Amino acid sequence: MNKGILKQAENRLAAASKKAAAISHSRSNAEIMEIWSEFLTEQQRFFNRLGNAAETNSERGWFERALAARNQDPVMLYLYQARNADEHGRSSIASVTNSALAIRGNNGDVFIEDMVYDHEGRISGLKGWEGSPGNPIRVEFIPSDVEASIVENRSKSYSPPPGLSKVTALAPLGVRYMRNVLREAVSFNTGMPRSE
Repeated sequence: MNKGILKQAENRLAAASKKAAAISHSRSNAEIMEIWSEFLTEQQRFFNRLGNAAETNSERGWFERALAARNQDPVMLYLYQARNADEHGRSSIASVTNSALAIRGNNGDVFIEDMVYDHEGRISGLKGWEGSPGNPIRVEFIPSDVEASIVENRSKSYSPPPGLSKVTALAPLGVRYMRNVLREAVSFNTGMPRSE
């Protein structure tokens, strides 16, 4: 494999990894949406560079098998199709979920006697019980989040893998997969005699 282009693939992986980290550390949903799009682009650039690094027939064969394996992996197939949808404007790639407020007891009816809000609309005081006085209740704020959307590409729909709708979960899995593919590419490159 062309070592210079393989190094470019490694750089694209580093960029995708930084985007994945930025997604998990961002507090702004708008920023997460933007970084998610950038992450999808970087993961595609990674695979494009790998393909360009494959110069011999055996290297191209390895790369074709790597692409076929990517298309069998539910996370990577979704990331590929989401990137296509984003690039070609076919459908939205993510959406922001609403925040919520949960008032919970352990396992009975919850009674609220008094609830006080501060000037920003947050609960600053809550008096109530579960079942009977003396059993405390708790308030849980569930923040909004960014979830991967079902994307459309060539009249076909692609859903995020089951249980992996949050972009904060998908991006690190994509990075891990790309690291493994790069590791294979490097070992393929060092394990094969190169004919010039």
